[in-house]
Amino acid sequence: MDAFFLGCYNAQHCLTTFIQTHGALLVLRESDLTIVQVSANALPLLGIPPEQLLGQPLTLLFGAQQVAQLRTALTDVSPQVRPLVSLTLDTPHAPRPLLGRLLRQPGVVWLELEPVAATERWPVLVAIVRSLRTLRTLAGLWPVVAAQVSQLTGFDRVVIMQVQPDATCAVLAEQVQHGLSTRMHCSPTATSIPPALLAHAINPQVVVLADAAAEPVALLPTEPLAADAALIFAQLTLVAPSQSQRTLLLQHGLRATFSVPLFQHERLWGMICCQHYSGPCVGTFTLRTMGELLSEFLSLRISTLAQQPEALAAQLTQQQSAMRLGWLQSITAALGAALSVRAVASVVVNLATVALDASHGVLLLRAADGLHLEELPPLSRGAPERVSTTFTCPLTAYLPITEALRSGRALFLSSAEMDEPRFRDLPRLCHDRPKGACVALPLGDGALGGIVFGFRQQQSFSPAEQEFLLTLADLTLQALYRVRLYEDLQSTRAQAEAALRMRDQFLSVASHELKSPIAVLLGHAQLLERRLRAAQGSDASLVATLQQITQQTQRLDRMLNELLDISRIEQGQLRISVAPLDLSALLARVVNVMQVDLTRHTIHTSGLTQPRLILGDELRLVQIFENIINNAVKYSPLGGSVQISMEDDGSRVWVTISDQGIGIPAADLPNLFQCFYRAGNSGRWRIPGTGIGLYVVAELIRCHGGTIRVVSSEGEGSSFVVELPLA
Repeated sequence: MDAFFLGCYNAQHCLTTFIQTHGALLVLRESDLTIVQVSANALPLLGIPPEQLLGQPLTLLFGAQQVAQLRTALTDVSPQVRPLVSLTLDTPHAPRPLLGRLLRQPGVVWLELEPVAATERWPVLVAIVRSLRTLRTLAGLWPVVAAQVSQLTGFDRVVIMQVQPDATCAVLAEQVQHGLSTRMHCSPTATSIPPALLAHAINPQVVVLADAAAEPVALLPTEPLAADAALIFAQLTLVAPSQSQRTLLLQHGLRATFSVPLFQHERLWGMICCQHYSGPCVGTFTLRTMGELLSEFLSLRISTLAQQPEALAAQLTQQQSAMRLGWLQSITAALGAALSVRAVASVVVNLATVALDASHGVLLLRAADGLHLEELPPLSRGAPERVSTTFTCPLTAYLPITEALRSGRALFLSSAEMDEPRFRDLPRLCHDRPKGACVALPLGDGALGGIVFGFRQQQSFSPAEQEFLLTLADLTLQALYRVRLYEDLQSTRAQAEAALRMRDQFLSVASHELKSPIAVLLGHAQLLERRLRAAQGSDASLVATLQQITQQTQRLDRMLNELLDISRIEQGQLRISVAPLDLSALLARVVNVMQVDLTRHTIHTSGLTQPRLILGDELRLVQIFENIINNAVKYSPLGGSVQISMEDDGSRVWVTISDQGIGIPAADLPNLFQCFYRAGNSGRWRIPGTGIGLYVVAELIRCHGGTIRVVSSEGEGSSFVVELPLA
């Protein structure tokens, strides 16, 4: 058996647990789009371990808006249509564009994902299609195809074969990279295969064997899908070799294979087989998509060149319509993946010109002054994102595009029409452009700009072709609006992040600078208060004034500590030093200290006599309970009782602190632990505060592995429940 053909085995040899090494697969429950299976290699692409994705909604990765759009796309999924979708991974700091493909199985939806990396291969495909259109015989077609497919795929060996009437395959053309023979163990010039193998060797699908050296990647959970269920998308099958096949492939030095079927009038005519010896296939999703387009185009050329002219017209029209639909799908996916206006220009120049068989395409946008049009050059490999424009013209110029923008309608012009006086600036401004025919398309009402396509040959445009061009203009306009919104969002996010960094830096610096003078002020006030109390006959009003100074300085010191804690939380630097301690004893000490200064409130405790050992930071736990008790007192302006109870179940301990104060409105409860948030009724009672304390308390409790919740009714008091793990 020649290992050359193993990559073309049909679907009965597929392992559905295999996914190419540079992508990921999600299996979703169709009813609610919950993730039920995921490829084990999803971590590098999605940034989340696969086992953490199981059972999660798809909105975890892509957000509610994108998932809603995905549901809409699912309505188009059928055996004939497997839509491409453009998605952006919804991570907080680095959104990542992905390209996906949908497949519906009974009760589930398959979503295959891969990074957007199509732009590097599109110009090569453009050159292939453009050159093949000029060839008029099948004999001259295949050497050109073999050389250009080798450039497109980067594979070491490309062979084009035709199925013969005697059930053999004849080699029509072959392209072998230099030095390949030293790595090959099979014959590079095999002209046929045994008839018994033909049924398995020829597969009417685009087939990619991503890496013969790699073990199949399992789905999670470990139960495989049905063994006879092939992972088939329209016109493609993703093949994983069995163990015996993998052994044979490796014996012959093969790492990856890629095959493209060729058809004549829906009958399998032959195939393009590609082999790779030097490493695994990279970017298989993009490669398969291009293989499908190449299969459709070459099959059309085969049918066209082999058919009698008188029987061609009707079928050619139908095939051209299918080709236009295929190009629109590819252009839509490429525009959806574009993240800059120059990337949009790349799609127009590289893809749309080939779809139209145009000699050139230009995307023109209005300049900042609103008086000129500027050509936007496409992206090229290694070029900077921003470069100077290559062509400008005033909006008052006499050109097809300026007239189209002024009138707001598309122009489809022949060579004779372009010589009319109304386009008299055309020879002067566009002297290097071919003038066989021209299309000028305004984007929407023309306020943004337009697109121009030029043709070397005289050409007329059918209603179907005009509709295709107008649809292309609408797609480009939508892509430009989306890109500008994306750029505005990125700019706004960057500004907001810079403002947050400046705020955190200011809070940190200001808090540190104020700590020292406040500590000095508090120390002197406390010293002076003690001396006045010790002195005989001291003025009682003066002592009371010093008490007020001491209390307000302590309050200011607490606020500064909270500001410092906010800065540490925002920068991820909040740390605790844990050690074994008795939580009951600690809370009793806090209550005894605070009760001394209370005149209108009484603290009652229960359950503090039993020791309860936890691992915690003593200073931070004191801060937590002092803050909650202080709030219970502060938000009970009429006085009353504060109840503190403690209970446990052997593994967790609960501390409940209840007051008889003003309570919290129900609408404010969900936001109570957010930074700087205060309940709406605090202003009516004129109770001072910053909205910082509970935010810091919640973060400190989280650092201890615990939780805090609140139960309250306005006018009836509040109960805060702190839950912590026991040691």
